[in-house]
Amino acid sequence: MSEDILKSIDKRLATLTNLVAINTIKDKSLNEQIDILSAAHLGVNEIASILGKSPNNISVRLHMKNKSKKKRSMNDG
Repeated sequence: MSEDILKSIDKRLATLTNLVAINTIKDKSLNEQIDILSAAHLGVNEIASILGKSPNNISVRLHMKNKSKKKRSMNDG
């Protein structure tokens, strides 16, 4: 396959991924949306693009979530 065809396929797959993600996260809080998209192995930049937020905003929210999760597990153990 030519490079142009592969780029076209990649662009269409990205569009489909975004549409599925948007449909999956509708009616959820921002933190729930981030959790779902992160669990689907989307990167910070992809999540930010889908949600219309900055990558830094997403990174901070994920960091805070992981920090509180770690703190809870230490308190439970």
